[in-house]
Amino acid sequence: MILLVKHTRSDEEQGRRELVGSAAVARQAPLSAALTVVLAANAVLVSQSARMAGAVSFTVFFAAYLIRGLSDLGGPSLHWLGWLVPNGWFLRARAFGGEQW
Repeated sequence: MILLVKHTRSDEEQGRRELVGSAAVARQAPLSAALTVVLAANAVLVSQSARMAGAVSFTVFFAAYLIRGLSDLGGPSLHWLGWLVPNGWFLRARAFGGEQW
């Protein structure tokens, strides 16, 4: 609860919520991001040992690459899967519209 309040209410108090809201993001984007961070931290921190935390981290890392691989090999019908994982964002976000000199 404390982490969720920190990642949502403190942004509102410092004016960052309006800054993020002025961009092309959904209204629920800050709450979704905060919930994702809190749930991921909870999954890693609740583990009983370092071995379990390492296994969870490896599983998440491997799953992200597996999803990205499926989106790359699946063709146009599965291209949207790449947007679900962070390691697919940098390939799909074309900041300057492509590599055109």
